[in-house]
Amino acid sequence: MKENYRIVQVMQNRKTAMIQLTPLFLCALFLSLLTAEPALAYVGPGAGLTVIGSILAFLGLIFLAIFGFLWYPIKRLITKRKQSAPVGTVPREQHAEKGDTRREPAEK
Repeated sequence: MKENYRIVQVMQNRKTAMIQLTPLFLCALFLSLLTAEPALAYVGPGAGLTVIGSILAFLGLIFLAIFGFLWYPIKRLITKRKQSAPVGTVPREQHAEKGDTRREPAEK
């Protein structure tokens, strides 16, 4: 029981320390953003095309993931709809009951 109390006490101390450090961290972050200057760096054609290609590949990946995630359920719905009989048709079993002599095609 004492171990559990100690763990809770340590966690509360960490939470208090985190709450005390958060404003200090935010002030340091804000000051560093205020003093930031442009890098004046040159991005050559090789690096630039690589970045553009990577961005396009990432966007394509997201598009294909969304498309695949949506397409599979839609495809299942379409195939189920095609397999089900249209409204107003009579199944083959009922034809046989009425004396219909049509036969099922032989399986190969």
